[in-house]
Amino acid sequence: MKKTIFIFAIFLAIASYSMAQGGRTPAKNHIGIGGNLNNFQNDFGLGVNVTSPYFFQGATAFRVHANYMWLQHTKIDGSSTVWTPYYSFQFGTIGGAAIIANFLRLYGEGGLILLLPNKDFSSNSTEIGGYGVFGFEFFMSQSPQSFISYFIELGGMGTGAKADKAPGKPVYSNGFSVSVGFRFYL
Repeated sequence: MKKTIFIFAIFLAIASYSMAQGGRTPAKNHIGIGGNLNNFQNDFGLGVNVTSPYFFQGATAFRVHANYMWLQHTKIDGSSTVWTPYYSFQFGTIGGAAIIANFLRLYGEGGLILLLPNKDFSSNSTEIGGYGVFGFEFFMSQSPQSFISYFIELGGMGTGAKADKAPGKPVYSNGFSVSVGFRFYL
């Protein structure tokens, strides 16, 4: 496991260095705070995210997401479909943040995901996995005081989480993921 993390860190550093571009980088020395809508496999959610200032030639940063998700599943008695909430936390590293035409940032993000399932559908108190996304961030405002951007992130996650108390034991937060939202850089 330590060897895998070390190799991943080296790969991320090389990718970040090779994708770094000179010139004015939007929001490279600012903290980003944003909100997002998520679709993790079939689960809908709302979230907030915080991005560290970019470093390593403006191409690498850290990001934390906190999401309030809903699992759609059938009641135990099979009478109807319900939406049961749970929490999702992501801890990631952004690499290769290339700026195009000073208004579009392309990046990759990957890291760990921690799920806190609802006891109504899972007998596990936590689930841990990984995620990776490709991101497209569009800068709408570049005032000297702050930057505003909209983003879309497409990727996947693997947690192996199953709702073992729900009929059919459906998987959740596992598979294709989409997030869209906005970010303010202060």
